[in-house]
Amino acid sequence: MSTSTLTMRDVVARQSLFSGASPQTLDYLAEHVVEVRYAPGSCLWLPNSPALLFVVVLDGELEVIRTGQDFSVDLYVAGPGQAAGFDALQAGARNGCTVIARRETFVLATKAEVIRHAVASDVWLRERVAEVSRRHHNRLHQAAQASAERVRSR
Repeated sequence: MSTSTLTMRDVVARQSLFSGASPQTLDYLAEHVVEVRYAPGSCLWLPNSPALLFVVVLDGELEVIRTGQDFSVDLYVAGPGQAAGFDALQAGARNGCTVIARRETFVLATKAEVIRHAVASDVWLRERVAEVSRRHHNRLHQAAQASAERVRSR
């Protein structure tokens, strides 16, 4: 997927996560995001690695996997318009999951400090990210509970 016919600001503004952000925030994000291509099977990050990256899927799919001593469970798949890397919203955080490209995947990627700055300086974005993050964490919690049930029933 090439965004060459659009400006990076246009690409950022078209993402539902950022669509209502202020013009200044959109400009800031456009200056600090890059489009990255991941080949199928590429690992973006592993559990307990520093949470340094926040991504929004442009095209493709990212599989989010939680692993433990005796289990591995697919928590969810992030598709176009969805984000991964919510751990990066907290300074010094570590990643809680493995994230792998299921197929060729293009993302908008930015450093943790960039997304934290954007969220801190834009009320609309702060509220939007909080809402999406809550849904993300609820989904993780439900998947973890279901996984624990499966492990207990063995």
